Amino acid sequence: MHTNSGKRVGTCPVSIAAVPATALGLLGDGARLPDWGPGVAYGRVVPNASGSEFPFALPFPDDTDHAALDVQITKGEAELETVQALCEAR
Repeated sequence: MHTNSGKRVGTCPVSIAAVPATALGLLGDGARLPDWGPGVAYGRVVPNASGSEFPFALPFPDDTDHAALDVQITKGEAELETVQALCEAR
């Protein structure tokens, strides 16, 4: 997890052993959002060797305490593991 204390943004990247089109197909399908995580704020898929990289960011209000940030980042990491598993299963 990376945080920028000035902007209170947590980021979580995940490498996916699937081409970007597969990851984008899953992530861009609103009907599939419940399959992997309704809490995602925003992200993008970029090529990574023969697979994909999906970093996403969770913006927080400036007054968010570190404990709440940690809870949300942990949830985000779990959602990314689900994205990874769904994409790699295709």
